[in-house]
This record gives sequence, structure tokens and C-alpha cells, in this order.
Amino acid sequence: MATVNNQQYLKQEQYQNSQNLDTRIDLHERFTVGQNNWFRWSFERFTVPSPARILELGCGTGMLWRQNLDRLSSDWSVHLSDFSAGMIHKTRTGLRQAQPACHAHYQVIDAQAIPYADQTFDAVIAHHMLYHLPDRSRALREIHRVLKPDGMLYATANSLHYFEEVYALLIG
Repeated sequence: MATVNNQQYLKQEQYQNSQNLDTRIDLHERFTVGQNNWFRWSFERFTVPSPARILELGCGTGMLWRQNLDRLSSDWSVHLSDFSAGMIHKTRTGLRQAQPACHAHYQVIDAQAIPYADQTFDAVIAHHMLYHLPDRSRALREIHRVLKPDGMLYATANSLHYFEEVYALLIG
């Protein structure tokens, strides 16, 4: 099994805490040539009703929410999840200090077995995390199951050439 979706490796090595993800986020913030902040740009693409129940799978450090505090609705119930307890701790700590306008809930979740009833959420967000799942089809069925009939999945993914230039610099 490749390390990119080896759940034991990811939990114990890559995402035990937020250090590795924080480093990658810092690289993007320092060297991205685009004019827009990624988290604000992607948030602008969401069309979420108010009130709404939102589930983010693989919330990482909660940057999507911390960078968009001014856009949160007090009518939203946001369920932030990750399969890493370390990431949930970092997210909870960061958002507690920021006091988001919405109602936030935190939970360790495996996206392949989402512990919510059918048709619970108006939106599910999965940024840069689906490639980590050994059984993406199962996770997509779970996402479909927990979305309301008119709900929306917002997902982003890395390309095959993601970080190609950084790898070239490292290898020489």
C-alpha cells in the first residue's frame, strides 16, 4: 500500500500532530504566485444555505474556517472532523481562540464510515483529503448517504503534478 493512503502511517507519522501540515501550508503561503488566499478563494465557491449543517472531512488545522471567520453564519452548525486526533486538537484550539460565529463541533471521523444519520448535511467539504483514503468509493457513498437530497459536496484534489517543482529542487 502506498504511503499516501496507508492509514497507519498517516496517523502515526504524517498527521499525528499538525507540524507537517503546518509546514506545507506555510510553503504555499510563502511561495504561491496567485493573488488570492487559497482558503478564502475556495470558500467563495461555496453556496451554503442559512441555516445549514455542514460537515468538513479532513479539516486539518481548521485554516479554512479561521481564514473565513468574517463569512461564517451564526445559523450554521459546522461539524469539523479529521481522522487524526492531533488535527482535531489543533483545530479546536485555534477556533476556540478565534470564537467563530457559527456553532462548531469537533470529532475524529473515518470518512469511509461517517457516524451520522442519512440526509443530515446541507454540505460536505473534503479539501485535499480524498486521495488519502484506501477506499474512496466507500467514502463517496458515505458522503452521498449523509447529504440531504439537495446537498452539495465541495471537494478539491491535488493534480498528478502537485509539488513537482519542489520535488525537482529537493532532488536536484
